[in-house]
Amino acid sequence: MTLPRAVLLDLDGTLIDTEELYLEVAGELLRAHGLALSEEARIAAIGSSMQTLAALVRAAGLDEPSAAIIDDIVAGVVTRLQESVPWRDGARDLLSALPGTGIRIGLVTMSYRVVVDRVLRDVGSGFFATIVSGDDVAEGKPAPEAYVRAAGLLGLDPSDCVAVEDSLTGAAAARSAGMRVIGVPFYRPLPEDAVDELWDSLVGRRADDLIKTPRRDVSARTGLAP
Repeated sequence: MTLPRAVLLDLDGTLIDTEELYLEVAGELLRAHGLALSEEARIAAIGSSMQTLAALVRAAGLDEPSAAIIDDIVAGVVTRLQESVPWRDGARDLLSALPGTGIRIGLVTMSYRVVVDRVLRDVGSGFFATIVSGDDVAEGKPAPEAYVRAAGLLGLDPSDCVAVEDSLTGAAAARSAGMRVIGVPFYRPLPEDAVDELWDSLVGRRADDLIKTPRRDVSARTGLAP
C-alpha cells in the first residue's frame, strides 16, 4: 500500500463543533420572518457549501439574495466564535501530533476564510501547508473541486492524499476527487461503505492512524468515483 503524502482535514463537524452554529444562525434569520428550516433541510445543510445553505434558507421562504443571506450567516457564526472555538474531542491533540511526521497537512472546508481565520487564532496557521475555504471555489462539496484544488496547491495528485470528513457530503467530495477517506461522523451517521475507514471519534488518534488508511473499493456499492 502506498502511504499518503498529505492529510486533508475538514473543519466543521470534523475538527470543530460548528455545524449547529450555522443552522442556529440560519434559523434565527428565518424566525425573524416567521419561517423555519425543515428537518430535511437541516440534514441537507450538513457538510454542504454556503451557497447550498443559502438556497435552503431561500427555499424555506426568505426572499433575500443568496449573497446577503451568506453574509448574515457568516457574520453570525463569527460572532459566536469570538467567545470560544468548540473543538471536537481529540481534535487539538491530533493536530499537535502531526507536525514533524513528514506528512503535509491541509484544511479543506466550506466555511469562509473569515471563519477559518478566527479558528486559526486558537492553533495558528502553521499547522497547515494549504487551506482551501468555501469562498475559494466555484462549486462546494459534494463537488470535488475543493479537494482537487488543495492537492494541486500541494503539488500532489489527489490519490496521494487522505481526507478526514464527518459528513456524507464531504466524504463524497473527497472520494470523487480520488482520495482515501476516513469518516468521523458527528451530527449524522456515515455508512461504512461511503468511506475507507470509519472512526467513532478523534480521541487517541495519531499520525499513524491517518497515514495507514487502506483504500477500500466502495465505488460499486455507492456509485461514487473511486
